[in-house]
Amino acid sequence: MMSDAYAFVSLAFRILFGISIVMTSITANAQSRSDRLNLAAYFAASTRNAAFPVKDSKGSLAILLVNFETGKRKKLGIRGSHLLSPYLSPDRKRLLFVRHPFGEGGREIVSCDTESLLCRSVLKSDGSISSPVEISDGRILYVESPKVPGLKGDARYHRNDFWLLDQAGRALQLTNMRLYQISSIGVTENAVYFSAYGPPRDNPIIPKYDPDLSKQSEIFKLPFDRALRKIESPSRPLEPLFLDYGISQSPSVSPDGSLIAYLRTTNLGNYRYDLVIEDQGSHETRLITAAGFGFSRPAVVGKSVYANLINEDRHWIQVAEPGQRTMKRLAEVTDASINSVEITYIKFEQ
Repeated sequence: MMSDAYAFVSLAFRILFGISIVMTSITANAQSRSDRLNLAAYFAASTRNAAFPVKDSKGSLAILLVNFETGKRKKLGIRGSHLLSPYLSPDRKRLLFVRHPFGEGGREIVSCDTESLLCRSVLKSDGSISSPVEISDGRILYVESPKVPGLKGDARYHRNDFWLLDQAGRALQLTNMRLYQISSIGVTENAVYFSAYGPPRDNPIIPKYDPDLSKQSEIFKLPFDRALRKIESPSRPLEPLFLDYGISQSPSVSPDGSLIAYLRTTNLGNYRYDLVIEDQGSHETRLITAAGFGFSRPAVVGKSVYANLINEDRHWIQVAEPGQRTMKRLAEVTDASINSVEITYIKFEQ
């Protein structure tokens, strides 16, 4: 049986890779503990908003946009599609996400104005797209895998690499690692941090999962030259970062690389997802223990760290601010309140 730790890591990402049985499980009427944690793999924040996927009344995955300043909530959807991988720009003006049409191959990156909610399509692909992140000058770094026929003729998306969408709308492949999954991209001025799992047999660029190891990490780092639009190809297998008891995963990093936040799992019968914050300047490490099921993937914004604490029937959106030992709650979002919000169907620019 798959552990809860790998339910969080791999089950959520199989949503992106088109395995329909997983999507069916998550969009069923009742959400189990593992379902809630799977969706927690997708969380974004700015100093004003948080965004994460929720179910609408028809079982589709929509994006809930929560405004901390006004308390207003918008449930954004596109008919006939699931919406995943939200990203909020640091200037608070744009929401990016990935559209997954029902019963179709391919994905689409959509960019929306957070005020008008007017949206535009920025990229369509026949492959699987995930984790879009703005880097500068309108460019977007993201993960893509081509569609590969499975043994039974089904579509498989397990050759993931980094791609860059430039200002002219051209998609450029930056790596050739062909990993089973890449997620949680964090970009600094000269590096990219990410979670990854599943190296191909002919290219063991990252370690294979070993269940007997007490200290594990799925977090890695590669040099990234923004000006040259190049991610340096590693000459040897990458060493995992932040090794400690349990499993480290889902990094987020400040643009200058001085602050890094990630999740660490602890096995207490069920896996719990605690939040770790590391200050690279002072070398201080803070461990914030989850009171509920666990934290979502964190989001570093400036010198603060935002996260969604997952509970049985609600979400607590919280922030860890500099110099504070405890997190401040910004919003409580109950399942009942999510269900009460009417869905807003997104309008595209003509």
